[in-house]
Amino acid sequence: MSYIFPGDFWLTMFLQGFGDWLTPIMKFFTWLGYPQAYMILIAIIYWSFDRKLGLRLAIFLPLIASINSILKQALHAPRPYWLDPNIKAIQVSNGFGMPSGHAQASTVWLYAGSCLKRRWFWVIAIAVVLMIGLSRIYLGVHFSSQVLLGWVIGILVLILFYRYESKVLSWFLGQKFSSQLILISGISILILIIGGVFVIILKDWEMPSEWIRNASDDLASRNESILISVGMASVAGNSGGFFGVALGALL
Repeated sequence: MSYIFPGDFWLTMFLQGFGDWLTPIMKFFTWLGYPQAYMILIAIIYWSFDRKLGLRLAIFLPLIASINSILKQALHAPRPYWLDPNIKAIQVSNGFGMPSGHAQASTVWLYAGSCLKRRWFWVIAIAVVLMIGLSRIYLGVHFSSQVLLGWVIGILVLILFYRYESKVLSWFLGQKFSSQLILISGISILILIIGGVFVIILKDWEMPSEWIRNASDDLASRNESILISVGMASVAGNSGGFFGVALGALL
């Protein structure tokens, strides 16, 4: 399933048409969407602004990343340069493309802005979210529809998290430690189970030869011969991340 929408190819080619001078700028913004950048952001907020908000962000991030890794397995949609050799793979990835994990996780900036309620941070947060999404399109690793879906899912999860967080947290803190431990363990295991179900469903699915052929130049540069996308690595990493952060916060 490709899930390619009108304008997807055009926007990617349009952005890449601006030239290589944009590459370092776009790579910087795409770096802001990686876990290392969020670790820095969360640490700054935790130590310098709001300790409780820092913990919330640390829990929100692996949860939303878990949803993304599961959806990527379920939809198993291609990256742009897997479909069209005319799209430059300025940055590469073996993972599926739908929805964009960078776009989905970038909503953590919006969550921080909604809690901090500082105008200057809101301006920065919105600009960073937009630029992270555009960077993924320019670098050839996501179509515009994949970025948009990432934003939509991220914002929906953000709304639910923001609306029900206080009630859930109040109930959770009223439980015994053993019950709390069982609950966060159960959520982590549930993430693994759901991810595992889709891996089992896709066990006989084969990567289209066209995708591999179009990505062959990139694969050769990395001394690889196949695109590796179906697996539990991302799901397990996000499940473990949630459990570690939640347990740390609990302790």
